Amino acid sequence: MMPRSFPAQPLLAALALLAALAFAAPGCGDDAEPTPDVPVEDGPPQGIRLVYASAAGDPIDLLLINDDGDQVRVEGVAPGAASTYAALTPGMWRASVLEAGSNTSRNISLPPIDVSAQDAISLAIGVGDDGAERPLLLDDPLVAPGENMSRMRVVCLLVGPDIDLFDDEAGSRWTEALTFGQLEPYKEVTAGRRDLQVQLQTGELLLNIPQLPLRPAENSTLWLIGDADPNSDGDFSDAALDFIHTVEHTF
Repeated sequence: MMPRSFPAQPLLAALALLAALAFAAPGCGDDAEPTPDVPVEDGPPQGIRLVYASAAGDPIDLLLINDDGDQVRVEGVAPGAASTYAALTPGMWRASVLEAGSNTSRNISLPPIDVSAQDAISLAIGVGDDGAERPLLLDDPLVAPGENMSRMRVVCLLVGPDIDLFDDEAGSRWTEALTFGQLEPYKEVTAGRRDLQVQLQTGELLLNIPQLPLRPAENSTLWLIGDADPNSDGDFSDAALDFIHTVEHTF
């Protein structure tokens, strides 16, 4: 087939018109400022992330395999850290926690994970009072906060008696009587920095969390980790506590 041909004069006229329009367009002159790239905000994440809710230990991987044999691996999550979300296709996934960079299992029993197209999931690995690593699987229901507001939940993977989280900014308890494996759902608050205190229910201070940033439009999680009484002697002055603050998404 022969290529299509066009009359020469109309074609030249059209090209001249396009050139004139391009020259007159804003931002195309020699003295125009370059137009900055405008980042496109991604939607809420989908898939799973790994949170290593321990104050010590060696890095870990998470290996996921679905019924079709597809594999996803989250690699090298250190104690006190969290991965980004790894996207997963909808369906059932089998999960294994491994020593980082190897196929050696950490012998943590995990149920199959049923994933939908919208699911954001956190798999946290904490350490129980017997020293064994324990999993906690959570749905992350992400919602846009109101104007100049932030959403945060609290997850307790802290060994010891029930604890309260006190919010100095609000002058009230953020959450009350949390124990290992429990959570306080997302709460919407005015964005800003918060001075928080982890306390026993007697009021005894265990951990100061100064100036925690809760930014506008964020959904985040405060993970409380460690051991309130590492010597099991009822003396909490040697409490070995820490926290992880993860941001799930900024709308």
